[in-house]
Amino acid sequence: MSLLKTFVTVVFFLLSEQINAQNDFQSPCPRLFVYEAKQNESDKWYGTVTLLSEADLSGIWLRLIFDRASLQLGNWFGEVKTTDNQEYLIENRDFHLKANVPEKIEFYLQYDPQEQIPKLTSFRLNARTICPEQLPTDTSPAKMELQTSNVGAVSPPRGNNNGFQSPCPRLFVYETRKNEPGKWYGIVTLLSEADLSGVWLRLIFDRTSLQLDNSFGEVETTNNQEYLIENRNFHLKANVPQTIEFYVRYDPHEPIPKLISFRLNGRTVCPG
Repeated sequence: MSLLKTFVTVVFFLLSEQINAQNDFQSPCPRLFVYEAKQNESDKWYGTVTLLSEADLSGIWLRLIFDRASLQLGNWFGEVKTTDNQEYLIENRDFHLKANVPEKIEFYLQYDPQEQIPKLTSFRLNARTICPEQLPTDTSPAKMELQTSNVGAVSPPRGNNNGFQSPCPRLFVYETRKNEPGKWYGIVTLLSEADLSGVWLRLIFDRTSLQLDNSFGEVETTNNQEYLIENRNFHLKANVPQTIEFYVRYDPHEPIPKLISFRLNGRTVCPG
């Protein structure tokens, strides 16, 4: 083995060991995500995500979730969006992912070297959590145990949930998440008796919130109590369900907003 090749091998090994040793840098799903060693990058680390789906996907929305905020996330696949620099959405509406054909996406995360290094904790592909690959199931899919701030607020007890019941359990469920004060997640199932060319989903709540976000389409609101999720390019086939995951961010010192109904392309389907 040449001296240069030996040197490169040693450097790669040392960098790999360093990135794994710092703050227990282990992948939350080694089959779908790996950290990569790069040289001369003291404030940046690289990672590779493998996209894999059991069905064809027209358009990609990849949401990467970290344990703390960073300075920047960059990639060469799609447009990056974030509201808090801790959750990043990589969006490519024109990419077609074929069923069972893996596609690799490389990205980098830039951080303050004086602070703790952010680590990837999970990611979602088109609103479906695929990393970690095995998540605990909620014992009550139609209800949720909401996480609230420890200051001036108490989480609703399990079994009662302070009235947090789905207005239509067949089409909407609250999803339990940990360590996310001031935010809850929900999953809506789109279902239509006829083909729909373009989707307009209007979600209506009992009070205002701070923000609603999702990985399916653009969000519009005029009062932060009714939100429109719009995807003009999505074709919903008749009697073929499509799930959309979203989250609502709220003030933990105020009553928690609850979903009371939603409409699909102008038609009220929940309650229904």
